[in-house]
Amino acid sequence: MDCLQITYLAREAIRGLVLYHPIQRTAAGIRLTLLLVGLSALILLPVTARAHTDGIMQLAAEPAGPYSLTVWTSPDPPTTGEPLHVAMAVVLAEDASPVFDADIEVQLTPDDGGPAVSGPATIENSANKFLHEAVLEIEDSGNYQVEIFVKGADGGSGQVSFPLTVVASGINWTLIIVAFLVVGAAVILIARYRRNPALEAGAATQPAEDESAAG
Repeated sequence: MDCLQITYLAREAIRGLVLYHPIQRTAAGIRLTLLLVGLSALILLPVTARAHTDGIMQLAAEPAGPYSLTVWTSPDPPTTGEPLHVAMAVVLAEDASPVFDADIEVQLTPDDGGPAVSGPATIENSANKFLHEAVLEIEDSGNYQVEIFVKGADGGSGQVSFPLTVVASGINWTLIIVAFLVVGAAVILIARYRRNPALEAGAATQPAEDESAAG
């Protein structure tokens, strides 16, 4: 189970606790809903974002024909079941001016002779528009050879490579604990509202008031 699945389950658990509780149609219920959504966003989103932005530099100013490449991969370590991000800065070797119009292909070939996985590295894939980035799905753990092929608009071309080990996905205990904490906070907050008779009375009479207004 990856971080996005855990986040989704936690969100749905909170949603269920709120929507199917009698206070959900009161003003207090709306405030509770907003509080829980905000709490889950503050706690879970930074954790899930970090899973896709933490990375490690694989190559630093590596020559590739007329170009020079600096390459990062994330997450660290690369894990099955999570997208592998391969980001790179491409510059001209002679003056270090950035190159934005090159066609770049990233290919991962397993050492055991299995099928290769490849995809384009583009600026559109990257949050940092000074970098090219490829996003690849790796299903099998093991040792890989990563090759990056660069072809510039001026006809120049180059290639770099480096080894990469992909590990099998396991249980992310940090995210599971965080998810339980968020759901636990939701249960505690709802229990506090249930002990407030005024809120329960307001929630119970709300449907009757709606029917009277409709009639």
